[in-house]
Amino acid sequence: MDEQEKNAVKITVTYDDGTTKDLEKGLVFRLTEKPEAEQVEIMAEMVAMSGKDLYTVVAAAVELGSRPGMFNGLED
Repeated sequence: MDEQEKNAVKITVTYDDGTTKDLEKGLVFRLTEKPEAEQVEIMAEMVAMSGKDLYTVVAAAVELGSRPGMFNGLED
């Protein structure tokens, strides 16, 4: 079974104090820089996300990013 055929069942967040939290629903992006190609590969892992959930997360991310200073000038 390759990675695209697997279904993630939880996301674990580890905090700097060593504690963890398991998320039963959510979305995580993995960014891998490819400097030789001047690219960034982005892979998404979703757990129990519906289309409506994904829409809500994307809208929230756009709202967060629109706050002054969040992009540090990269939005231009």
